[in-house]
Amino acid sequence: MHKVFDDDGSVTIEAALALSSLVLVAAGIVGAIATLASYIAAVDMAGAAARAHAIGVEYHPAREDAGRNAGARKAMPPSLRPASLSPS
Repeated sequence: MHKVFDDDGSVTIEAALALSSLVLVAAGIVGAIATLASYIAAVDMAGAAARAHAIGVEYHPAREDAGRNAGARKAMPPSLRPASLSPS
């Protein structure tokens, strides 16, 4: 009797699919942790701003360049800086 199909390489394919699934799950977990950390930081910053407003004090965030890359401003020559990155 002649076999039309054989099982050669099936374990390799199964291992490749399992490994890629594990990589996707790990990337999803890392993304979820980063998202949660950003959310917590935003809620903390909003709470601090609300408290400052409630007591009538001007709010200054701990990180002045929150959301921007502060290193890019320092590394960029002054003639190439956009107006929003120029020092005030």
